[in-house]
Amino acid sequence: MYLAVPPPDDLEQARSCESLRTHVASAMALCPDRFRLHGRRKARHVPPARKGSDDPLRLVPKRRTRRRPEAAGPGSAAAQEAAAEALLRELLTEARQRGVTLEILAERAGYSERTLRRRLKAPETLPLGEFCRISRAAQEACAEGGRHG
Repeated sequence: MYLAVPPPDDLEQARSCESLRTHVASAMALCPDRFRLHGRRKARHVPPARKGSDDPLRLVPKRRTRRRPEAAGPGSAAAQEAAAEALLRELLTEARQRGVTLEILAERAGYSERTLRRRLKAPETLPLGEFCRISRAAQEACAEGGRHG
């Protein structure tokens, strides 16, 4: 099925939008309070309009910023996380070699064995306090030679 009327071309569409644009601009100039959001929906700031334009509907396009990948240098956060994880794994390996089980280590750290296993699955998300508790418990267990008590 074909339409009998040909579709409007770009120039015709632009002319039809122009009357709407002038109507909205005049309405906004007459009653600006009608076009402001109140209460919770109120905008925190007015978006910037393009330079040389009085039309509030012609906004400045958003700039897309690229995130820079973190360098893996000695002072970067990724390197520090890797060093902390390696230290924790080294302490746990030494404790295991001395006969300390995860159950004993969890008891000394003040966790249940299940909680300790869950924490050690994702060492990059460990808070500093928990990291210190687990590493301190592993060091104490290594110093005592694996005796439970």
